[in-house]
Amino acid sequence: MEKELATFAGGCFWCIQHAFDHLPGVLQTQAGYTGGYVKNPI
Repeated sequence: MEKELATFAGGCFWCIQHAFDHLPGVLQTQAGYTGGYVKNPI
């Protein structure tokens, strides 16, 4: 199966993550921030 990556923005990202976690075909979700210069900010 071919995988694709999508990035979404929303208010409370844990709420958005929970909604996507339960969609058919979604393999993994990860909440966090976009942009900036640090690869894996804490």
